[in-house]
Amino acid sequence: MAASFFGQEFSNAYLRTTLLTIPSRMKLVISKILVLSIIVLGIGIISNLICLGIIIGQYQRILTFPLVNNFLTQVMIAMLSWLFITWLTASLILVTKSQTIPIAIMFSLILGLSQMFAALTKFAKYLPDLATMNLFFSNHAPNLLNGYQGLLVQFFWTLNCFIIGLLLIHYQDVR
Repeated sequence: MAASFFGQEFSNAYLRTTLLTIPSRMKLVISKILVLSIIVLGIGIISNLICLGIIIGQYQRILTFPLVNNFLTQVMIAMLSWLFITWLTASLILVTKSQTIPIAIMFSLILGLSQMFAALTKFAKYLPDLATMNLFFSNHAPNLLNGYQGLLVQFFWTLNCFIIGLLLIHYQDVR
């Protein structure tokens, strides 16, 4: 979603037209990130409510406070990971000025390239998708980071790429 939301600006040259009107480039990027974040969080909340309904219906559980509290705690952390991946993809688009390259990078990492790297080196656990993989496992993998460490690693990936992307968009020529 982030690749399409940001990438269309570069592939269809809409960004050139937008930047010719001399808007505040930082406000433009921040507002797009804010809208994208609201969309991702909205989709996350809807899908998690559906999951909670399935849990209650499938396992005939009674909706108790500890069940809802445990579920919401785990889900909010996972949604934060989704948000970081979304922001990372958007910042990669700002860095590469392409819609295709960030999609290729993120899909190949998520679909198994990072796991192939993990077979070669122990430092692959610091890749943005493997960093938070234990958030989504019921049995935690000992060779991966725990959830909070993974979120911190994902945050630093996102922050570094986002700063580079903001600097590039701020100082780049319209052409």
